[in-house]
Amino acid sequence: MATTLRPGCNPEDIGYMLLITTYVFFAPTIVTTALRLWVRGRDKALGGDDATITVACLLSIALGAINIVGVASGKGHHACALEKSAIVEVGKLSWINQVILFITLCLIKTSICLLLLRIKTTKHFSWFIYVIIACMSLTTLEAIIALMVECTPVYAFWNRSAGKCRSPNLRIYSIYVQASFSVFTDLLCSLLPIVILWKLQLPTRKKMGICVLMGLGLVATSFAALRASSLGLNISDTTYAYTPTGTWMTIEVNLGIIAANLAPLRGLISYFRHRKDASSNIYGSHSGTQRSRTADRSQLSAHAERGDAHHALRRLGSHD
Repeated sequence: MATTLRPGCNPEDIGYMLLITTYVFFAPTIVTTALRLWVRGRDKALGGDDATITVACLLSIALGAINIVGVASGKGHHACALEKSAIVEVGKLSWINQVILFITLCLIKTSICLLLLRIKTTKHFSWFIYVIIACMSLTTLEAIIALMVECTPVYAFWNRSAGKCRSPNLRIYSIYVQASFSVFTDLLCSLLPIVILWKLQLPTRKKMGICVLMGLGLVATSFAALRASSLGLNISDTTYAYTPTGTWMTIEVNLGIIAANLAPLRGLISYFRHRKDASSNIYGSHSGTQRSRTADRSQLSAHAERGDAHHALRRLGSHD
């Protein structure tokens, strides 16, 4: 990173915030996605929602890598403290990050919508979900197009002397639209499963557990709002001013992936619980009593979860 601190230039560097956030979320995002695929593969229940969240996870890794390279190039410093070559490099990486961000967020929401179609498959509900997916795709495309047409040629976005650029207003307002719809879909994708599952004939404890897991997606909603609110129309110091935006973006994407993975991962808890029960049956001093209790629980569970409830939980990857 080439720095040239000019007189009166603030030497503050906030790149560490973006680095810490990136490193903190790397492992949880990858691990929860890998465990989700293992659980679904074990149950032979892999579907489109698993494919889309896997691609989203891979893109989030790319986002993290770009964050790390961006900070090493000077992101987090004021522009007045950087050489022009460093400013150009940070601008190019930020442009790539934005494109990947929009696609990743769309894939996360699409995965959740496809998961909802596993739970409830009525014709009208399916059409409703497909409309939501189409609208998400359109707002994503709109934001990417606005980003691409701001400057002519495109690379003038990160090297303003290489071409002509329009006002950033169109891009910023398009991001507001995308972020607003992202908040709406976060609310929708978090609340719909709660409404659907609450109507099923399930034990209250199980309903509460699944609803809490699905509701965790609401946490990511707040960071979508923070991302949008951190944007400004001043493009003279983006290496510093947009670093908080990158931090909120990183949290939003990774929390969204983790929240989308948690509900299917209930099957992992069930797997280890059943293994523990089996071990107790073999080695426990009261194996006969334990087998009887396990059989009783299985019969009660089967009775409570028959029909739609059993079907929904199996598709969710969350069966006991």
